Amino acid sequence: MNEVAMMSRYYLNPRREPQMDDVLSDPLVHLVMARDGVTLDDMRDVVSSARARLLFRQMLAAESSF
Repeated sequence: MNEVAMMSRYYLNPRREPQMDDVLSDPLVHLVMARDGVTLDDMRDVVSSARARLLFRQMLAAESSF
């Protein structure tokens, strides 16, 4: 499947987010990252950290609702 077809499936359904691997494989994303001096490992670290913080907040919210 070509890149345009792959990304268009997400744009056609506004409630569906692209997978991180799909976003990070986009050539335009690579160009922006290179311009900013950001590596794939940097991006994966940031996303992993954000995901952990969000999960922690969800756990705290769930515990406080009891």
